[in-house]
Amino acid sequence: MSDLSLFRRDPFGFGFGFESGLPRLLRDLARADESGVARGAAAFVPSFDVKETAEGFVLTADLPGVKPEDVEVSVNGNLLTVSGKRQVEERKEGESFHQIERSYGSFRRLFTLPDNVSPDVEAQLRDGVLTLTVPKRPESKPRQITVKTA
Repeated sequence: MSDLSLFRRDPFGFGFGFESGLPRLLRDLARADESGVARGAAAFVPSFDVKETAEGFVLTADLPGVKPEDVEVSVNGNLLTVSGKRQVEERKEGESFHQIERSYGSFRRLFTLPDNVSPDVEAQLRDGVLTLTVPKRPESKPRQITVKTA
């Protein structure tokens, strides 16, 4: 993959807030010329929401214009990798863009999963929204213990 954007962060620890937008800001500044105008469209790096439920974790990302066959999800140990690409719109003869603000290209995101999850991740891309469901292992789910009398 060319123009690969790689971010590795632990969504179950610290590192959100200002820090999550800093790499994108620095990348955009590096792509700007002396006048401050960006030389090209910024790389496509989808943002993810990570939610914990009693059953597991749910990761959600907006991937408008991305086809299911252009997304790959894999788990290796406790590392969840999401990669893919959003294709540039084809230009027809006689057309020219005056402004390009949408991002295109390949992306790759890595998430460190906690030890209490199962590798049986489910992935669904529907209406431009990618939803990854990462179940917790049965032994790690909270359960009520009944106290018996002797």
